[in-house]
Amino acid sequence: MKALILAGGRGTRLKPLTDTIQKQVFPIANKPLLRFIMETITRTGISEIGVIVGPKKEQIMAALGDGSDWNAKITYIEQDAPAGLAHAVLCAKGFLGESPFLMYLGDNLIEEDLTDFLFDFLESGNCSIMLTRVSDPSRFGIAELDPAGAIKRLVEKPKQTDSNLGIIGIYAFNPSVFGAIAKIKPSARGELEITDAIQELLESGERVDYRVISGWWKDTGSIESVLDANALMLAQAEQGEGKFEKDDKTVIKGKACIGKGCRLSNSVIIGPVSIGENTVITDSIIGPYTTIGANNKVKGCSITYSLTLDGVSLSDLREVYESVIGKYATVTGGQPSKRTVIVAGEGEKISA
Repeated sequence: MKALILAGGRGTRLKPLTDTIQKQVFPIANKPLLRFIMETITRTGISEIGVIVGPKKEQIMAALGDGSDWNAKITYIEQDAPAGLAHAVLCAKGFLGESPFLMYLGDNLIEEDLTDFLFDFLESGNCSIMLTRVSDPSRFGIAELDPAGAIKRLVEKPKQTDSNLGIIGIYAFNPSVFGAIAKIKPSARGELEITDAIQELLESGERVDYRVISGWWKDTGSIESVLDANALMLAQAEQGEGKFEKDDKTVIKGKACIGKGCRLSNSVIIGPVSIGENTVITDSIIGPYTTIGANNKVKGCSITYSLTLDGVSLSDLREVYESVIGKYATVTGGQPSKRTVIVAGEGEKISA
């Protein structure tokens, strides 16, 4: 069995952050998102993995390399245009051949192990999708069931439905999906939709199985979901520390991953947090649920439930929360009681 990761999307909902960084390698808890996905996939025993790439493909390749970090082999496959998920599958036909395969959207994180899902798929031979219960079906693709509990149809963002089973970006396909894709036409937005291909399978009489996940799932396509994913991954990260310096006035509470070369003075670190290498923090309160990138300079700040990338400089920001700050940005404050939400792109200079 093989796996196919789709990492060619442009991440328009994360602008201005994705103007310079591919969303699938956006750092969550100081680690590129795709590396978490590789861990999830390779835990199932899959070692042949195709990765669909588009613009900024070099960033994807730099984050994953040849796959040897996971005892896997990665094949990079270019999608020349953002023409839909089903189109991406067609681009990978040469790599996939006649193998059954796991398809995983590269901006998704999931708590659940995939081993049982794939075991059931291989045993049944039916294509299968993963679902989650959602509170607002009108925001998702939805699977509707018949009275026997089988999927009868998929509907995209329905205004009215009796189902709350949202489709997440994890699928298991056999080669019959290529025949289904060949029969569908581009949607109103000009893309070949994977949901249309699955619907074609259903209408041709094939059974499509499903598993409703019990744990959390995050589509990291928005600032809010990136911060939520960051908090979840920090909470489950292992304690880890490099060689760093702190003075007697600095207090570290809870789980903290602190990189080598960091210097902490007169500060309070409240876990879970991740602090990248060679970062200097002075007279500040950091955390909880906060990631500070490498080579940051933070002075006189209080930062919670936030994420900074590498090379950021922050000063005199007394209540920063739910903020994402891009590489090499500089943000200065000075209003002692002002609570601040900041979204800054790479290299921006902001006075908050």
